[in-house]
Amino acid sequence: MESVEMETLGITLNGILDQLGMPWNLGKAPLVVPLLKLMVNICLVMSVMLFLDRVYMGIVKLFIKLLRRKPEKNYKWEAMTDDVEIGSSAYPMVLVQIPMYNEKEVYQLSIGAACALTWPSDRIIVQVLDDSTDLAIKKLVEAECTKWENKGINIKYEIRDNRNGYKAGALKQGLKHSYVSQCDFVAIFDADFQPEPDFLMRTIPFFVHNPEIGLVQARWKFANADECLMTRMQEMSLNYHFIVEQEVGSQTYAFFGFNGTAGVWRIKALDEAGGWKDRTTVEDMDLAVRATLQGWKFVFVNDIKVINELPSTFKAFRYQQHRWSCGPANLFKKMAVEIATNKKVTLWKKLYVLYSFFFVRKVVAHIVTFTFYCVVLPLTVLVPEVEVPKWAVVYIPTTITILNAVGTPRSLHLVIFWVVFENVMAMHRTKATFIGLLEIGRVNEWVVTEKLGDALKSKPSGTPSVSSVPVKKPSTRIWARLRWLEITVGMFIFFCGCIFGSGFDDEPPLLEELGINTKQIWNKTVSILNPFRVKPDLHEDADFGIILGWVTVSALFLTNARHIRAAHSRLSFLGEYVLELGLAEFFLQRYPRESLGPMRERVYALIGKSYPPKWIKAASLQNLVFPFDNIDRIVRKDREPPPTSKATFYPKFIIVVNLLLRG
Repeated sequence: MESVEMETLGITLNGILDQLGMPWNLGKAPLVVPLLKLMVNICLVMSVMLFLDRVYMGIVKLFIKLLRRKPEKNYKWEAMTDDVEIGSSAYPMVLVQIPMYNEKEVYQLSIGAACALTWPSDRIIVQVLDDSTDLAIKKLVEAECTKWENKGINIKYEIRDNRNGYKAGALKQGLKHSYVSQCDFVAIFDADFQPEPDFLMRTIPFFVHNPEIGLVQARWKFANADECLMTRMQEMSLNYHFIVEQEVGSQTYAFFGFNGTAGVWRIKALDEAGGWKDRTTVEDMDLAVRATLQGWKFVFVNDIKVINELPSTFKAFRYQQHRWSCGPANLFKKMAVEIATNKKVTLWKKLYVLYSFFFVRKVVAHIVTFTFYCVVLPLTVLVPEVEVPKWAVVYIPTTITILNAVGTPRSLHLVIFWVVFENVMAMHRTKATFIGLLEIGRVNEWVVTEKLGDALKSKPSGTPSVSSVPVKKPSTRIWARLRWLEITVGMFIFFCGCIFGSGFDDEPPLLEELGINTKQIWNKTVSILNPFRVKPDLHEDADFGIILGWVTVSALFLTNARHIRAAHSRLSFLGEYVLELGLAEFFLQRYPRESLGPMRERVYALIGKSYPPKWIKAASLQNLVFPFDNIDRIVRKDREPPPTSKATFYPKFIIVVNLLLRG
């Protein structure tokens, strides 16, 4: 009756939609289309710049591998030996600095590793720079230093009245002490880094025989890379950074960005560069650029690895990435003119530093990843008048992805997750990059990366350990735990790809093409939400899994549906197993005392699978999801059985949906 009355008044749903869409239709041709075409062209140029840089580094790395070029062959290197006449005086004096700030979980590891370095005891000084604000932690660190001092180690415990300059300020203050004047070199290790005993024996010879070398940088090795999917993704990105970017820079221009730790500086080079400055959040990169402008050469040694810890919570990683993205952009703005007008280095080296090192890798790489793939491409779905070349949508991102992934062969099967993860982080990196370029907001914000002592897992038995870090109880407020920015972007991409999937070559809407209707989706959602009323007949196909999977990988595939129609089968496969992992976690919670065998049988009986794919046989959502604050720190074997399955399943399901919507 009401619908009849509305029709009598001339009010229909289609009429309302037409009225709402009228402003869009009026403004699209004169305003939206030209602006979007301009954005597409800009993104295409940036994509080509990034592509050429990645290909260049890949080719150089290939030649380095084929020609077996190593630092020991490029520079003179001879092992340090005792001199019969002068004894240990043949060894140069080395200062080891360990800056820390409330590092209760890892302070013993770094101090112990530094004190265990193989070097004459009278030719080394270990300097602990404690900026801790917690008095209890200060006492613990001081006691640890006293313990090693009683063992005959030349160790100094230094504190400040303030935290001016943060890490850079602490390192700068540490070099002002009178006993440092006798030192020729300074090795720097963050509080979670554990160098091998032969670290100095392998790095110092480069300085002794090559007076032009100002820095020797070692590679990072991650103690907790297998903790969860997020740490695996970080490992892939950082391995590429070290194995390709750092080594290519070292071999071609003897320049790369100092990583702030696991490196040794010639103090003379550090002084000539102007010492530590706290004008940005990347004081290490700042120092490296100023030192190379003075003519000093840098050496990256890939074979020397120093164990450290990756951020294992999304919050900690996000803060770290903000600092690593905002700082370089801000430094680029501050130093561009100084680099361009420098007279001590060659024109090619200045071009490399300005264009390749700063502009392409620190600015373009962040901006184009998010802007092009998560904003511009989805918008072109709404505006079919704007065309995007197939090579920009398919070939360039595929090539870049492959070149990045080969640095970590063991994680090649996770490359699709890495793509989604990088797209999510690109949003935060892009925001931080603009903050750095414009010098607004949190441009100089310094948040110490949270460390949880995961390096203890790799320590042999009998090694002194620190007390375990207390696990923070996850927030019970579901809404406070959701990542709304990521969800909003994910829903925007999903909306563009599905709702406006028709309109290209008279193809049906994407959901209809997949054989999915809204009633099916609703019934399946209700069924999944209620663990006591799961209806297997509703899940004979993978429709619901397709939806979840499509959201997960939408940043790469969904918005390009008109270019890559063959992606449907891949997405169906992935979506199927994303759902299966969620169900597997549910059964782990509901039947915590059961072995993995019976649990798998229940899961795959429910979803109609006889066996899981090999790469997820031992996997559960707990081991694969992006960590949610400290929830991933809870070890399953230490959990108490949940009182009811509802109490654990609903929060878990919300987390799953939230994580799936991040791409």
